[in-house]
Formats: sequence, C-alpha cells, structure tokens
Amino acid sequence: MFGHSHIISIKCNRLVARASMASSCQNRSRLGLAAVMLLVHRPAFCDQSQTTRSIVSVWNDRQRQFDSIQYRISGTYSQPEGYLRIPEDLRHDPAAPLKPFPASDSRDPIGCSVILDLTGRRLRVHEARTSHFWLTEKKAFASMPFDQTVVFNGDVFKSYRPHNLNLALAPVETSGTELQIYNGRPRVVVLGLEHNPVLYACGIIHTELNHNPADLRPALDSRKFRLESQVVSGDRTCHILRSVPDPARRFYEYWVDSTDYRKIYQVHGFGLGGEGRLWVTTKIEYRDSEHGPLPSTWEIQRFENSTNKAAVYRMQLDEFDVSPAFSDEDFDIDPPPGTRVSDDNLPRDARKYVVAVPNQPDLPVGEFEAQQEQRESRLSLFVGLAMIVLLSVGAIATWRRRHAG
Repeated sequence: MFGHSHIISIKCNRLVARASMASSCQNRSRLGLAAVMLLVHRPAFCDQSQTTRSIVSVWNDRQRQFDSIQYRISGTYSQPEGYLRIPEDLRHDPAAPLKPFPASDSRDPIGCSVILDLTGRRLRVHEARTSHFWLTEKKAFASMPFDQTVVFNGDVFKSYRPHNLNLALAPVETSGTELQIYNGRPRVVVLGLEHNPVLYACGIIHTELNHNPADLRPALDSRKFRLESQVVSGDRTCHILRSVPDPARRFYEYWVDSTDYRKIYQVHGFGLGGEGRLWVTTKIEYRDSEHGPLPSTWEIQRFENSTNKAAVYRMQLDEFDVSPAFSDEDFDIDPPPGTRVSDDNLPRDARKYVVAVPNQPDLPVGEFEAQQEQRESRLSLFVGLAMIVLLSVGAIATWRRRHAG
C-alpha cells in the first residue's frame, strides 16, 4: 500500500517527478513495493477542488468541536542497532571514530499525559521514557530515565527536568538547569511525532515541521492542499491530500477516508534531509466514541537518512476526555526549594538562580554554591571534631580500664 502511494505521487505531480532517481529508489525501498494492489483514480479538476474544500472544512469543524481536551498515551519506542552513528568523543573531538548508536536493538516504554486548553492557548505535557545516552567520560552507552514536563500559560513556556528523575543529567551536571523559563518558543520538543494521531482526530493539523507548539488551532486553508488521487484497497477508499511544500520544500501526504473525512489512515512526510526524500510514515487505526472517531493504535516509522534505518513508535490511546476540569496551576510549575532555574526573561547576569525556601529570596547560583561550600565545610569540621571527641573518649576509657586493673 505504501509503495503504490509513492508511485501515484510520482505519476501525478511534477514536483516529485523532478526528485532524483536515487531518492525515488530509496523511498520505494522504504515504503515496500510488494504490498497491496490498489485501484487508482485521478479526479477531474472541479471534483478535486470541491473535495479538497470539503475535507478541510470538516477538519476546521473538528477543531471547533473541542474547547479543551485531556489525554494519555503509552507505548514503545524502538531503535535498531546502529540507527545513528555518532563520534566516539562528542565533547572533545567531533572527528573521532563513529560509533553505532544504539549499540544493540532497543525497545523502551514511553508514556505521555497531556492537557490542552485550545480556547485559551495553554498546555501541559508530561513525558516519561527511557533514553539512551553516550557517556563520553566512560566511553560507553547507558540507558537512563528521562522525565520532562512542559507548560505554556498563554504567555511563557517552561520546561522542567528534575535531577532526581533524570539520572542522565544528575551525575554529570549536578549544577545544571532543572527549570528552564523561555523567552519565546521553547528549545525542547513539546508534542512529538507520537502525539500527531490524537491531534489529527481533533483537526489540529500542522503542515510545517517547525511550527509553534503554542499554535493549538492552526488555520487550515484548502488552498494549502491539493487532492492528488484516490486509491482503493480492499473495502477502503482514501483520498490522498498533499500539503503545499513549506519554504524548505517539505510536504505531507494525508490518506483521508472518502466516507468520513475525520479519519486520516496514513500520513507520509517527504523532504526532510533531501528533496523528495521520505522521512516519516504513520499508520492509524480508529475506534468510535461519543466524540467521534478517535485513534486506538498507531505505528510511526522515522527514517534516519545517514543509515537508512527506521526507529518505530507503537502507541495506543489510553484516555481521552473532553472539557476536563483544570486550573491555572495546571499550566505552571511551582518548583521545590533547591531547584536550579534559568530564566531567559531576566538580565543575563541574573538568569540563573536557585529557588529558596518559603519567605526567603531566591539565590544566584554563585551565592548558593558558596553557601553550599560553607555548609559542607562546617559539616566536615563538625564530623572531624566529633571523630576527635569519640577517639578521645575511647582512649580515656581504655586508659581507665588498664589502670583500674
């Protein structure tokens, strides 16, 4: 099914026809040509325009259906051995020999919980997973917990990675930032690929890769899409809707159910890392609900150009609530005392500080570390004095026992 989608695209669109032969061959290899026989129909221009407008209109209606949602997804993220190849010494010698990463096939759990206030443009995203790291100091790979919460209150993004839940950060960077407060867009992934099927079901469809994560209701214009073809596979007929390429010539193909435009069964992303190059595929299964069709399970393949290998998400929707109860506190983070903060909105020399105990001012990192050193010095002195006292008491007791005899 995938492979014939790409063949259709090449036949029906001049843009992809200009892609290099090497890129086309690679895409066909990735999609798998020996899948399913498809019946292809190229719609007339008038039908094409009307169908495109109808599909985008349904997506816009779907956006307006939800003022706020809360959902939870879970699954696994798998990487084959050598999915990436990285320098052996990342910090000191980028020209060092390349190491396959990960060193062996990996399959790790991932879980995310999300609150989206679509009307108020606010969000909270918590992600817990296992991540694989190359430890330069030890010249070895390690698997460690990764825990991140990102919030947006309508004005400011914050990301929170407490050291006690991120063991990859704590041993090496105990003085590193835990709470990052951004001025503008965040420098972390907020809603990754694994979230897209849930967003699609709510009409939240971004056609540009580097979109603002605060844009929870993207304006969908039928002029930004083109109906490429219609395919029939078994008892399912889909319209293939292609987005207009972004400035970097990246675009997506959406396989839309011809009888229910709310269902997008497949999405193929092209153009990342090379003209016309396939970089991601998504396959979605649906279930009916009181809120309309929702994704039940989905599989995402993310291709790495340097190795031509695919990492795979296999996810499921565990919970989905409409108009959940929430408060302003849900879109903020109240860090405990001792949290190290970096705030881009403060003057450069005051950006890094440590959260103090209640009713006390926050401390600049330098002052906090100086106080910590003083406390540690006093503790060491106390321990030393205590040892001297204990040794002295022991010596006196020994002397008395000897003389008492």
